[in-house]
Amino acid sequence: MARGVFVIVTLSIMATCCLVSVTQSQTAEQLLDNLKGMHLEVMVLMVAINECVSRKRMRRFMSYVERFRANPRYDLPGEEAILVQARSNAIRDITFLVIIFGANFPLMMLTKPVTEALGGGSWKQLPFPWTVLPDDEDTTFVAFLLLHTLGVFFSHCLGVVGMCFSTITTQITALFDVLLLSIERIEERAARKMKQLGLSYQESMLICLKESVAHHQELVQEVRSEKPHLESQFFSEIVNISMIMACEAFPLVRPNLTISIAIKGLVFLVVQVLCTAVLCDRMEIMADQNTEVFTALYNTPWYKCGVEYRRILLNGMTFCRHPLTIRGKSFLGLIATRATFYTAMVNTFNLLSMIRKMG
Repeated sequence: MARGVFVIVTLSIMATCCLVSVTQSQTAEQLLDNLKGMHLEVMVLMVAINECVSRKRMRRFMSYVERFRANPRYDLPGEEAILVQARSNAIRDITFLVIIFGANFPLMMLTKPVTEALGGGSWKQLPFPWTVLPDDEDTTFVAFLLLHTLGVFFSHCLGVVGMCFSTITTQITALFDVLLLSIERIEERAARKMKQLGLSYQESMLICLKESVAHHQELVQEVRSEKPHLESQFFSEIVNISMIMACEAFPLVRPNLTISIAIKGLVFLVVQVLCTAVLCDRMEIMADQNTEVFTALYNTPWYKCGVEYRRILLNGMTFCRHPLTIRGKSFLGLIATRATFYTAMVNTFNLLSMIRKMG
């Protein structure tokens, strides 16, 4: 808990200094760098608070996933493979995130001082050009440099942590895939019960349907318990990302573009676009899984079964008519879909055009 408070305080100081520097900036470059820094620090600060608040909720959900993986529910061919593949994909995603954020950290810290030193200027450059920094005071500069290093390091670590939502959505999608597999093979499961328990076809089908419907309701309950965590993560990124990318893209469209600025800006933009695209895509895929259960239930051979089977089927289909939509905040109408990603990109271009006209 103490470490979390230290991280939050550090990020709060970074965001505050960036905000003060925005109001005191003398040039457009300073203003945009500090504005970008303010939005970045606010975004990762929201992620840090969300992770602290949602820690117990996430642990509960991951323990549910581990129990499900350790005790296969249906013993169907392919069930274990789905869960193993989901775990492998989650590990691969985390590894990729660590690599790209780990590469961006030194690039963000060293680009300005190295560029200035090679150009004959002073190496005393910070990632964000704060105006609160006194001139020609080495002790103060070192203190601010240490604060920047901690703040930028924490920001990149929280970037990895925040993007680890993809491991959650991957696991949820895998759990739904197992449920869909069980519904698609409901006759195979019924035949096994007929052989083991000596039941009739309709009795076996009814038992299997009850198991699948109960599984679906249990899974939906677990997903809804995790939704506030995912919704806060989505909100923290989507409300800040357009301004961040517009500020970063502005130097790339100016005539005095240098190689160092181009490399730093392009790498940063690629990371941000990729993270936003993955965020919206994975959450939409996860949300749509619920409606696929509706289709799978309808495609079962209900016409061969009795009234009780059809009644339970109808009740089960009632719970999966709509996707489990991830919303940023309902009053803003933000929904985690690919369309929202396209809108964020359009907003970025609009903001960039506005900044160019003002500059």
